[in-house]
Parts: sequence; structure tokens; C-alpha cells
Amino acid sequence: MSTLLTRIEQVTPDWLTRALRESGVLPAGRVVAVEHSAVVAWNSDSYFLTLRYSDRAPDGAPRRLFLKLSRWGREEIEFYRFAADKRDGLPMLVPCYDAQVAYSDDTAHLLLADLSATHFTPITKPMILAGDTMPSEQHLDCMVDTIAAFHAYWWEHPHLGEGFGKIRNWFDGEEGYRKHTERRRRELDAFLEGANQRVVDEVGGLYERVLAAFPRLWDRYLANRFGPMRAVTLSNGDCYFVQFLCPHTPGDSTYLIDFDSVSANLPTYDLVYMFATFWTPEQRQEGGREERLLRRYHDALLAHGVRAYTWDDLLTDYRLCVLYMIFDPVFDYASGASEAYWVPKMQCLTGAFRDLDCMGLLR
Repeated sequence: MSTLLTRIEQVTPDWLTRALRESGVLPAGRVVAVEHSAVVAWNSDSYFLTLRYSDRAPDGAPRRLFLKLSRWGREEIEFYRFAADKRDGLPMLVPCYDAQVAYSDDTAHLLLADLSATHFTPITKPMILAGDTMPSEQHLDCMVDTIAAFHAYWWEHPHLGEGFGKIRNWFDGEEGYRKHTERRRRELDAFLEGANQRVVDEVGGLYERVLAAFPRLWDRYLANRFGPMRAVTLSNGDCYFVQFLCPHTPGDSTYLIDFDSVSANLPTYDLVYMFATFWTPEQRQEGGREERLLRRYHDALLAHGVRAYTWDDLLTDYRLCVLYMIFDPVFDYASGASEAYWVPKMQCLTGAFRDLDCMGLLR
């Protein structure tokens, strides 16, 4: 087992040789030199690595790698370890060569293949902040197909409910749901008291009405799902478009990345992140975009063998996730995020709430 890395200075030719040998991709020869360059990341220290090998190294040994040093990586490490021998069922995962975690404080590292020569992120964080949130239709189709295949693999999987597959704390029994409701109350109080008054006047009443209805939603929609784990899957949990690597060459594989927020969840949780969180009503409705993509996702689930999950089931779940996620921008405000980030997000999510008649779920 390789040593846990916490600093880029620990990435030496000897360490890389041991890690790649243990992963089976360097049966002969050794790494003789490594160069690194930092990558701008949301919540980790990340680097591209360029390797040089001795003469005996095989031609197929990876020349470029991606290293992620995480400050809270337990779930992601456990996820990659569990998936290590399941590549046939999870082809959307980037090849992983090493995954280590310190359980004392959850610091971790991941050593992955670097796919930057063949793949790219269609929407980046700077693009989101600049209001550029729309990938091409081709890339949207690829991302929807990828997340559907991922969800289908984990659909009602026996590992859900434990380890990295634990139930999202929002929905983890009546006690977890009560704590989630109480947290939303504290965040909403802070928002109503301190946020831009114009924004508060626009949405404050809506948030109050929805939060007041939280208690009865548990019995109506959730208890019979997360008790028996029915029509539940593993969600990426932070499924913005930045979590996908799309191919430069049409037809090649699309990859899903960043699993530090995985949990057992409603399948549409990831879809709301993708479509409703940063798309305006006009963007969602243009050419029937949102419904087209949701139907594509549903068709893909069926093609992968998911049964007893109808279009109406999906649409109800989607509306329910929008209802819960309208509170995400309130959390962002309470956490100190800038208005440039949380105000557009709030406008998009409350717009989706109204368009989809999410209030109808409370009647």
C-alpha cells in the first residue's frame, strides 16, 4: 500500500513507481522523473503530473496523471476502492491508480488518469459565474446518457445505505429529516434578516410557505422510499456540468468525476443540479429542452434494465427535488457565498419551482 500524500513535494519518482506497480500498470521499469503543474480546483489541491520512465517500462504505462489532494475525501476514496474491479459496469469512471485516506481526519489522495488531451469540461466555474451555463445539445445528450448509466448501475444496489452509499442526511430517517428541517429554518432566518431586501421581498414568502410544509412531506413522499430503499440510487451529489469530461471526438466516452458528495438519494437530485440550478425558465423551456432531456434520461434507465419507475414517477421526483433544492441558495448565502453566485441560482430554482407547480406537491 502506498503512502498517503498530503503535499505535492511527496510525489517522487520512487513513490510513483511503487504506486503504479501496485496498480498493475508498471510491471517493469520505473519512473525516473516527474514534473507537476497546479490545477485550479473547487475544494482540493490538484495537479497534472508528467512522467518519464526508464527504458524497460512498457509503452502502455501512463505518461500523464491527475493527482487530487483532498481535505475530506473518505467517501470518494471508499467509492473508488469499491469500484476498482467493476470497470465493465462503470465505464464512465476515470481509471484510478491509487486511492488512500487517513481515517483520523479524512485527508486523502487520488491518483487518476489524465484525460485532458482527449476530454474537456464543457462548463467551468468561471463560465457559470459569467452566466454561460449552456453546453451544446450534443454534450447535453452525452452527459444525460452518462448519468443515467451511472444511476442504473446503482439502482437499488445492496451497498446503498452503508459506507460511501449512506443515505443523504436530508432523508436519513425521521430524525435526519427533522434535523434537516431545523437547519433550513436557521439558514432561512439568517437570510430573511440579513440578505438584500429586494431579494427577500421577492422570495421570502415562498420560502416560508414551503418550509412550513416540510414535516408532512416525509410521510407523503419519502418514508416509503428510504425505508425499503425503493427507486433509490447513488447520486453524485454535486452534479453540475463541471463534473463531466466530454470527448473532443464525438462518439468517444463521457466521464463522470468528483465523488466526494456521493450518497443514496432520489435519482432526480443530480438532474436538478444539471438542469434547474443555473438555467433560467427560458433556457429550460427553449425547444422543450428540459422535458426532452428528462425523457432521454428515463429512456436510458429503461434501456439499462430499470423497471417499475414510470415517467410520472420521475416527474414527481424531479419536482420534489426542486422543492428541496430551492433552499440551496439560502445555504450559500448563510455560508458567505457572493451574491453573484447565489442570486442567479435562487432565481433559476424558484423559477423552476413555479413552472413545475412544485407547490402542488404540498396540497
